[in-house]
Amino acid sequence: MKVFYLFILLTSSFLFAQNINLKLIKTETERFPNVSSGLQVYDNYDEPITDLKPENFKVTLSGKYADSIKITTYKQSGAGIKIVLCIDVSKTMVGEPFNALKKAVNKYIDELRNTDRVAVYTFGDDVTMLSDFSGDKQYLKDIINKIKPDGNYTELYSGLYKAVKKLADDKDKEGKIVVVISDGKDESKTNTYSDKDVIELAKENGIPVFAIGYTKIDKIYLQSLEKISDNTNGRYYYSPDEENLEKQYKKMNNQIQNIYLLNYTFFDFAGDGNEHTHTVTVTKNGSAKSVSNKVLIPGGIAPVKKQEILIKADENYIIYYVIGGVGLVAVVFLFIVLSKKKKKAVEEISQPQAGISEPVKDSSESETVVVKQEVEEYAGDKTAIDLDKTEISGISDLSGERTVILGQEPAAAKLDFKIGTLAGQSFSLNKKVFKIGRRQDNDLIIDDKTVSGYHSEIHFDGRTYSIIDKGSTNGTYVNGTKISQQRLFSGDTIKIGSNEAYFIG
Repeated sequence: MKVFYLFILLTSSFLFAQNINLKLIKTETERFPNVSSGLQVYDNYDEPITDLKPENFKVTLSGKYADSIKITTYKQSGAGIKIVLCIDVSKTMVGEPFNALKKAVNKYIDELRNTDRVAVYTFGDDVTMLSDFSGDKQYLKDIINKIKPDGNYTELYSGLYKAVKKLADDKDKEGKIVVVISDGKDESKTNTYSDKDVIELAKENGIPVFAIGYTKIDKIYLQSLEKISDNTNGRYYYSPDEENLEKQYKKMNNQIQNIYLLNYTFFDFAGDGNEHTHTVTVTKNGSAKSVSNKVLIPGGIAPVKKQEILIKADENYIIYYVIGGVGLVAVVFLFIVLSKKKKKAVEEISQPQAGISEPVKDSSESETVVVKQEVEEYAGDKTAIDLDKTEISGISDLSGERTVILGQEPAAAKLDFKIGTLAGQSFSLNKKVFKIGRRQDNDLIIDDKTVSGYHSEIHFDGRTYSIIDKGSTNGTYVNGTKISQQRLFSGDTIKIGSNEAYFIG
């Protein structure tokens, strides 16, 4: 019996020792010697391990240990994530399975945080971006609900490549993730991209692909999704039926939100412009797991000593104390001077003045005199400032906390282009009728064959903006819907040919 218990104990210890799994998503060295990494930590049941502390982590660069390790997660930090959601709309998904898919995706969108942004792509015969990045959950769900299975082919790899490229081209420093749901079968007519192309682009830019495999056909095709997820440091989840879809999305979202964000410093390490082996080790309850990658360290950076940082910090504190002390004395002195001046002004007003035969008749007149006299005192001379009572009739508090701005014109709205030939540029809508098209006499010229000569106009009536399509060949779209005329609201996405812009107003 003792031998049996010993066997159980040893077996349990062995299993527990295997209970840490790591995936190192991306390591940033731009601010070397300060370095940051994204890391998935999960157990053998594919559940994130969420109770780790800085002391559970050790990081090395070519064998040298990092110092000052700080950790958080997306959930704890509130940091936003940009997610490109890719949905298979080929006819193999038709029927009840697709309805269940949309329901699960809507539930997933509901559970996203306010700081997260989602773009929606579909792939069938073609790859289509239905929405640029948005945090408007209802808008995103409306788009999902309108999707229908369409196409006899499945451009899986093209869809994933374009989704990864969308994030790779984005210059924001937020977390970036691709989420795809598909049966895993690529039936491209052109074979423009392969799974290898997707993996290489994703790894180069540190963009993990999280995939949900869902099929009513041959399950063997799901292996392609698993391969892409595993090689991009994402995760793969299999849903055998409609009932499991919501569960898998919830599980996936929980894993994403609990990705660890690590920040640490390498002292006494020169930035030499070379590639180094970077290793992260996680230890918990006596068991440890390590994962490594190759990182390029920027060149021309002299090694920083920890002692130097401490000395500089002490010097800075002394400077702060001196500045703070001088500032405090100055504030006290200024307060005393201003108090005396105000007291003197009030005393002068309260005393009878020569040449005035009657007292001030009402409080508004009294306020006028006080304001005038105080302005003259603070100006340092006796220059007359004519403050008519009608100009200050709305002032009831002379503390200076109320600000009145008269005659200010509203700032012009603008178009902020994200996709197309003008990507990265912004244009002010500085006319009441702002013309957009390919011809040279437009206010905004878009040199793109998908744009008509006179494509559309944006009108401002003094209060609101609206966009009008001028009979263009490829149409004008607002938030994914083709329009003839549409009122615009700040944050709307406008699609003109193959170009997309945010309306900011």
